[in-house]
Amino acid sequence: MQRLLSTFLLIPLSAGLICLVLFESALSDDSLLKRAHKASQVGNYEEALRLYRAVTGAGRGTAVVGASRTLAMVGDYRQAEALCRDYLSAFAKDDRVHAQLAEILALTGRSEEAIQLLQPFAGDPEAAVPILVQFGELLRLRGRSAEAEGYFEQAVARFDQGLVFEVEDVVSVAEASRALERYQDANALFREAARIEPNNLKAHVSWGNLFLEKYNEAEARHSFEHVLKQNEKHVPALVGMAQSLQGRGAFEFLDAALAVNSRSVPALVARAGLLIADKRYDSAGQALQLALEVNAESADALALKAAIAYLLDEQETFGEIEARIAVLSRNNGRFYARIAEICGRSYRFDLAVRMARKAVAVDPGYWNGHTVLGMNLLRLGREAEGRAHLEKGFQGDPFNLRAMNMLEVLDVLDGFETRRTEHFVVRMHPADADILWPYLKPLLTEAWNSLTAKYDFTPRTPVLIEIFNDHEDFAVRTRACPKSAICW
Repeated sequence: MQRLLSTFLLIPLSAGLICLVLFESALSDDSLLKRAHKASQVGNYEEALRLYRAVTGAGRGTAVVGASRTLAMVGDYRQAEALCRDYLSAFAKDDRVHAQLAEILALTGRSEEAIQLLQPFAGDPEAAVPILVQFGELLRLRGRSAEAEGYFEQAVARFDQGLVFEVEDVVSVAEASRALERYQDANALFREAARIEPNNLKAHVSWGNLFLEKYNEAEARHSFEHVLKQNEKHVPALVGMAQSLQGRGAFEFLDAALAVNSRSVPALVARAGLLIADKRYDSAGQALQLALEVNAESADALALKAAIAYLLDEQETFGEIEARIAVLSRNNGRFYARIAEICGRSYRFDLAVRMARKAVAVDPGYWNGHTVLGMNLLRLGREAEGRAHLEKGFQGDPFNLRAMNMLEVLDVLDGFETRRTEHFVVRMHPADADILWPYLKPLLTEAWNSLTAKYDFTPRTPVLIEIFNDHEDFAVRTRACPKSAICW
């Protein structure tokens, strides 16, 4: 009897010890995950990986996602993928790890495989909000915009029903709102995410990218600077800062990004864009080749490669890339608009107009395509048609600072006086016209005679000259620089 009693006493004692071990393991995992997240937040990626790998208990799935994201940040996409696949071989139903694996697949040019992987989870009525948005983005990447909208709408509906609580979910709903062109809602949601968790890096980077999309570089820099104060090695923030700048400053941020991840496609593409602006086409092509080796589906890299071919009149190469985009991402107006912008910056306004017309033809609802077309028509002196497209673009997207500022400048120009010579049309502020014209008219005649003789070239006439009395209006007219930053 005593022996039997001892046996029964051992059973609860053993159960208690097991519970204690599991509890201590959970506490250990939680501590490791917090330390790993902190290390990743400040850019100590090696330490973050060490800590994530030390997690062996119930938090292992979370650790795998964190480690995979960290590996992707530094460009080790192969290991980031392998880590997810190893874990899923034992825990096949973990939707978080499936979502992370799909992210890696998309980053490395395998979007169809990512769609197939994520589809069962996105189709679940209880699908996590980030998965709904991620799946929508994948569909949109492949030109399946109508299908994508349904998933974005589901994510927004969850928020409207009061079913979104985590910051990560709020950021995802903001991204869904942006995709649905509900920009005020997206801005408000990013602000809310930043209020709830001020140091959430993803929220600030996504917010900055929204401002970049609307050509509000000043507000974009504010978001990216907030991230870089915490983590100077955060690649997306470094790339964002570069995209908000020009010249040497932009190169410095891209150099810093590529020092962390030499295979960052956004960084390589942004670098190529700067090199194209400097007409360093060979160097730009090398950067784009590296980007396409990582992600052969990068529409941005393909657009820049196509732009180089188009500027150099390499029609066969351009046609091949165009056909490739038509298969990869049908009705991609942004592809043609990017080419148009590059042509415009290279002063090939006729080519820019041709590409921008294609942008609005394949996607009439791509409002920035109308803005790009309008601006380049203005540069060719076709003001009525240019204004019409600017107004259409602004009506569709009233948060595009470039369209807004250009329309304001056109309103200013409506009040200018016009003077003419045989070869020139000159527009000036009324307060300046009577004073400047007696000096300007003979100067224009002298310039025409001397320069046409010197360069043996006769421009098409009339040549339009606009003289601004406000420097900001001049900056908008010539380079589409925003007159002011708007914080929504």
